Amino acid sequence: MSKIHFGKMEYHNYKENKFWEEVEEGKNYSISIIKADVVDFLIKKKFGKLYKNGKMIYVRIINKRVIELDQELIRDYVLEYVRNTDVKLAEHCTNKEIVHVLINGSGNYLNRDTFRSLNKVELQFGSDGKNSSNFFFKYSYVKVTKEKIELLEYKRLKGHVWYDQIIDHNFKINKNTSDFEKFIKNVCGNNEERFEAIKSTIGYLLSTYKNPSLSKAIIFCDEGLNKGDDPNGRTGKSLIGKAIGKMRKLADIKGQEYDHKDKFRFQKVGIDTDVILFNDVPGNFNFEKLFSSITEGYDIERKFAHKIQIPFKEAPKTLITTNYSILGRGSSHRDRIHEVEFYNFYSDTHKPIDDFGKNFFDDWNEDEWNAFNTFMFSCVQVFLSKGLIKYRSINLDKKKILQQVGETFFEFAEKIKLDKKHNKKDLYEFYIEKKNDFIVTSQKTFSKFLNDYASYKGYKMISTKSNNENFFMLTKPKE
Repeated sequence: MSKIHFGKMEYHNYKENKFWEEVEEGKNYSISIIKADVVDFLIKKKFGKLYKNGKMIYVRIINKRVIELDQELIRDYVLEYVRNTDVKLAEHCTNKEIVHVLINGSGNYLNRDTFRSLNKVELQFGSDGKNSSNFFFKYSYVKVTKEKIELLEYKRLKGHVWYDQIIDHNFKINKNTSDFEKFIKNVCGNNEERFEAIKSTIGYLLSTYKNPSLSKAIIFCDEGLNKGDDPNGRTGKSLIGKAIGKMRKLADIKGQEYDHKDKFRFQKVGIDTDVILFNDVPGNFNFEKLFSSITEGYDIERKFAHKIQIPFKEAPKTLITTNYSILGRGSSHRDRIHEVEFYNFYSDTHKPIDDFGKNFFDDWNEDEWNAFNTFMFSCVQVFLSKGLIKYRSINLDKKKILQQVGETFFEFAEKIKLDKKHNKKDLYEFYIEKKNDFIVTSQKTFSKFLNDYASYKGYKMISTKSNNENFFMLTKPKE
């Protein structure tokens, strides 16, 4: 929830904004608050009610910027308006006395009934289109197309923008190579093809346009192969997520704590959220539970608040970082993911600060911020021009099969002779006897892993039966 920022302009023409009057009581005077005038005052100050996705919220609109508010923030605004006006607001009473009456009677003057009397407002937001993307800074906004990066005044914006989506910087194009661009090249192994692919991926996440035919969760994982329970990490995946959050409204959900059964699991997500980051999810992360949210939109429940529905066109995009790989089967799984492997240039012993001598974002000056923003806009241009470029995997398929069947079974399967008939039961019993493998606990699991292994290798598995015995043979398809 945003704070309301005050400035000198808030307190001009205070006589036209009066919602109180002095009442003479013999030789004394008291303050009377006029409830209808409180409503008129707030309407003049651009407060209103907005109905969005089945939910009524209070907003304030300032120069096309929309701030979402709760009742407490509106109440604070009224009190601060009276406190901070540097002239005497009444002839016989002080500003402090007006505040005193407001506080004592806030249950009557500054309550739900008062605020619900505000005008209903209809707003259109300056969302991205298929061929352009807008980014909002403090005093201007940037329109990015395939051809150019254009800095524009807010009066040219068609629609409104959420205050929380405004980037807290000014912007000037700087085409110098940023440290962040160098970092991205490092995590791509300085491979130009992979660099272009990851730029398109960043551009996809930065664009708020939702294309039903291109609705994918982005998966950032490590190129290196995990060994047992020792997953890789610290390759820079979360840092890119943080960079996305500097440009778009991002909800960061800790993957290790995420529970798809928790009805408040999307507590951090709002109607102005652009990207949901599931950060550092474990190997058993149930990606299928996100299918409907990715393709249809999110149902959001927050504590002490109404349930809201965010439809697909307005729903945030999905980013997942993991030290493992996201397992799944079938076309539904494949159609919903776009996976990006990170070269292990960085690790827990070699961090970006070792190369650049400063902490990203925290230690940057204005030139570095401008170079970073310009690079990120170039990522959007790659996406607008070329779409989401498929990232050529290095170890992803092998990493997935190792995660599925385990290293012990994989090494055993690698020694199975091709084009030879094997008795499934005999081979299973031999495996159980020779290998101390807690994953393979039944003949059924053993057979399933055989099928998974054959699929990974591209082998054809021929199953036969003779005298109530089950046999199989692995063969390479003829080219």
